[in-house]
Amino acid sequence: MKHIALGAALLLLAPTHTLANEMPVFGFNGYSFVVDARNIRGGETPKPVIDRAAEVCGSVDKSAELQATEEVSDFRAKFYFICL
Repeated sequence: MKHIALGAALLLLAPTHTLANEMPVFGFNGYSFVVDARNIRGGETPKPVIDRAAEVCGSVDKSAELQATEEVSDFRAKFYFICL
């Protein structure tokens, strides 16, 4: 019974927004982090990436600022942010 309750709780806590699953955040320490975005082509930083970064920095009452972008492949990029 305990395992069923735990499984149900995990399902309720799972992100329902698929974009969040497509853009995991790595290395967040309250000051900096990386957003790994798929289905992204070169050009300007997409609004969903900026929104994700704002959400992460907002969790520590700071604003996100893009520092660098690394194109990993044709449809994947890493965005390096700091929180100010």
